[in-house]
Amino acid sequence: MDRPLLIFSGQSNRPLAQAIAEALGLPLGKSTTLRFANDNLFVRYEESLREGDVFIVQSLTPPVQDHLMELLMMVDAAKGASAARVTAVIPYFSYARSDKKDAPRISIAARLIADLLQTAGADRVLTMTLHSPQVHGFFKIPVDHLSAEPVIANHFATRVDLENAVVVAPDAGDLKRASSLARRLRLPLAFIDKERVSDTEVRVRMLVGEVEGKTASSWTTRSPPRAAWWRRWRPSCRPGPRRFTPPPPTGSTWARPWSASPEAP
Repeated sequence: MDRPLLIFSGQSNRPLAQAIAEALGLPLGKSTTLRFANDNLFVRYEESLREGDVFIVQSLTPPVQDHLMELLMMVDAAKGASAARVTAVIPYFSYARSDKKDAPRISIAARLIADLLQTAGADRVLTMTLHSPQVHGFFKIPVDHLSAEPVIANHFATRVDLENAVVVAPDAGDLKRASSLARRLRLPLAFIDKERVSDTEVRVRMLVGEVEGKTASSWTTRSPPRAAWWRRWRPSCRPGPRRFTPPPPTGSTWARPWSASPEAP
């Protein structure tokens, strides 16, 4: 017997879930999420999920903790409603940068999120462009790890003037992805050697590669505010690139003004 395909959305990005449902020619499933006076959440499906193939679309964007808890409750409720399979669709996987024990007495939060999803009852996870591929290994259930690189490469190739351009990795951790993008676009590569001081502050040690007079396009899985990019570049880029194209901002950075191709000062 064919399982009915059911798509539901949390509160993080309902327009995206609606667009996915429309692309598949399916209605977006009905569910309710309420917040009680004591700040507890309440989740309920408004239709039958029995023997259904359920997909729950929820990005772990701010407020991250609320969206994470809502996703866990939706997964748990779906399993309790006799869904045949529950897939958590997480376009943005928060805490993915916390993928190793690089300081004493800290939590490896990415592994914790993986454990929580599996304990809640998720049968499969679909996510995109994890900060590190090793996060995939924290799961004991199937994970579809999609990459946005082909879409990003096509955007640059069709909408950006790449004459005299260079792809720049903002640190060594993003060097592999930046290198792959540079190969796709047949562009040279540079990267910044830096030391992180805090979540929003970095100390640049040196720039490796030739950027003078070029259009520099940066590639990273997480973008800080635009001002932080210039603070990162200025100490090491004299003479520097003619133009700098940072990646689109993520998380709380969306609230800040952003220009796709600011002129170098």
